[in-house]
Amino acid sequence: MPDCFLTIWKPSDEILEMLNEGNLLRIYHLTASPNRFQNTSSSAQLSTTRITKFIPITTYRVAIERLYIERQVYQVGNVKSKFTSMPFDEFDCVGIVVYVDFNCESALTRLVDSVYLADKDCNLLCIRFVNGLKHYAVDDLLTVGMAVSICNLQTKPRMSLAVPIATATELTKVSQNLDKDTGSAFEILLNNLPDKQWLLSKTMDMIRSLRIQENNLNFANEGLALQTKNKPPASAKKKKAHRQIPLQSSNQQDFQLRLRHYFRVLSDMYK
Repeated sequence: MPDCFLTIWKPSDEILEMLNEGNLLRIYHLTASPNRFQNTSSSAQLSTTRITKFIPITTYRVAIERLYIERQVYQVGNVKSKFTSMPFDEFDCVGIVVYVDFNCESALTRLVDSVYLADKDCNLLCIRFVNGLKHYAVDDLLTVGMAVSICNLQTKPRMSLAVPIATATELTKVSQNLDKDTGSAFEILLNNLPDKQWLLSKTMDMIRSLRIQENNLNFANEGLALQTKNKPPASAKKKKAHRQIPLQSSNQQDFQLRLRHYFRVLSDMYK
């Protein structure tokens, strides 16, 4: 289903009341905007202007029910099965912070922090924060052992072994409290909290094992890349093979040898 990303500048209280998920609006006088948000899955990004108008539509309930996909808040254990089919490649979840990997990747000056969430059954979810946790002002919220709710995470298509990887964006919201967006799911998490020390110990062993497997996989990929780099190009192989091919076929060479022998015999006969 086609979708777009709309940026609304300085919305009034009246407009904010209209902007509830599930409401059907007719919007006039929008303009195309550059890709301000790189991580969004929307192919088009629009922006309001000074003359933009919002008109609510109260009819067409069938169209609303057909188009609107109600937001769901996932427990960590339910993320993996739905990871590749999230509406708009975005989801909300609740979980317990079990590990924070600071500066796990660095490309030039790019910093990436990874946070691992778990549930009572030790299912894991990895969330990447490009430019680090401090860039999103959540470093004091995502501490080990805390139960949190996180909204507006972007899915990534690749899976890291058994753990799905999500990416935080400028729109990601982190909370340690019950709120209207994640209240029921967060309450279920809080009512089923396991022993914290057991959970941290169990998940740490799992994360350590996963990191070893990832390192082995990276070494294998680097070795394969090195072999490919040192392998002579296909064009060189063809040239070398071409030099080894005789200018004449074996049948032609055999015919010439026989012909020379025949003339040599004739020459000896007439001496």
